[in-house]
Amino acid sequence: MNLFQTFGYPVSDTQFQLIERYNQNRFLEQLYDPEKLMWLSTSIGSIQANSAGNSTANMAVNQNITAIEYCSHPIINLTIDDGNVWNRIEKRTFIPMAVLLLLPGAVVLAQVRAP
Repeated sequence: MNLFQTFGYPVSDTQFQLIERYNQNRFLEQLYDPEKLMWLSTSIGSIQANSAGNSTANMAVNQNITAIEYCSHPIINLTIDDGNVWNRIEKRTFIPMAVLLLLPGAVVLAQVRAP
């Protein structure tokens, strides 16, 4: 960490003060070094980009699993169910109306003369 090296010998108060000031100055120099700040910002940006990519990939995997589970279940065919309300409405209302709409056309065609 670029601290002032001592060899374990006892130091006086004055020597301790000089060593401590030197170590604190080196600490502050390294703390506010622009190059280290640049590398820190670059690293944080890379981590954020990787996290965003991983989140997007996980979301796509979850969506695919949900889609596959949805498609794997059979869908009930409501058109063949006699108990269905819409099938009863169709048989009682729409089919007789269709016959009534086709009837005049059939009568007209029957009255056309063949040449």
